[in-house]
Amino acid sequence: AGQHAGDAPLQDSVLVGVGAGQYGAKGAGFTAVGFRSQQHNAGGQNNTTLGDSAFWLTQQSYSVGIGYIAGEFCRDTANATIIGAGAGTYRLNAERCVFV
Repeated sequence: AGQHAGDAPLQDSVLVGVGAGQYGAKGAGFTAVGFRSQQHNAGGQNNTTLGDSAFWLTQQSYSVGIGYIAGEFCRDTANATIIGAGAGTYRLNAERCVFV
């Protein structure tokens, strides 16, 4: 789990849930818990997510996302904290932001 055919392995990561970290092309230090949690995070590292689709299709590093679809489709969210159902979704730039 946590790796798609042809992708480089994710290192030092914990992935729990169907599709969690599935298409992460590279990265390290992930903790992703929940269906599709960080599923398409290609290149980010050291993120922690908990929730269905948290940080799904998101590119970032050093961030925390907790809640159903927290940070979904949110791009460029380095050093962000996103907590709550739907918090921070569809943002193009949430770098160093806090959403609750």
